[in-house]
Amino acid sequence: KQSGTTPADIHGSTLAIKFYSEKFIRLLKKNGINIKTYQINFERNMKVAMKYYYIEPTSKSVPIINKKGTVKWYIDSKGNKCIMARKGLYLNLRKWDGSPFFKITDSRIYIVTEPLKKTIEKARLKNVQFENVMDYSFGNI
Repeated sequence: KQSGTTPADIHGSTLAIKFYSEKFIRLLKKNGINIKTYQINFERNMKVAMKYYYIEPTSKSVPIINKKGTVKWYIDSKGNKCIMARKGLYLNLRKWDGSPFFKITDSRIYIVTEPLKKTIEKARLKNVQFENVMDYSFGNI
């Protein structure tokens, strides 16, 4: 589990981004996953012992089909529709390029295929958890 500056292969942050370790990056690249990496430079007084990176898949992002699953909408005073809660992620797989590691359009959610998930699990990376897209939820559903 993530705890302060405890070394892990994925760390969250108050900026709502995830930091990934060199070990995690090497594993992805060794398995042919194309990503862009950006090293995160921490303040010296934070004494972070590992190098961390922000990553972006180079594969095409895949949109969610909002007409499927359970979705609660909110309409603001200007008539704009916003999703307030969701249960289940239904992806438009016709837009998927077949990459084993990709991002959902307009989100910070990364999706991995089952074979890549097994490879990552076998590597025993710290603080890495997976959630089935059908079990994913946020908000009060």
